[in-house]
Amino acid sequence: CVGCVWFFFNCNYADITFCLALIDWNKLLKGLSINKAVDLFYSIIYDIIDIFVLKIIKRQSNYFPWFNNNLKESI
Repeated sequence: CVGCVWFFFNCNYADITFCLALIDWNKLLKGLSINKAVDLFYSIIYDIIDIFVLKIIKRQSNYFPWFNNNLKESI
């Protein structure tokens, strides 16, 4: 999705932790070069994130990201 970002604020961290705990990293990465091991590690991490973290479309704003509603209303 173009313009989509992961919304980590409201994801299921318990399921992410559970999935990560099921992986035998030693067995999975044993014998791989450092480059192949890092590629595989990130591939797994991104797959898990895609499953358990909602993606949202980031709206364009006229304000800096740290502006909250109170600050916006006072301007």
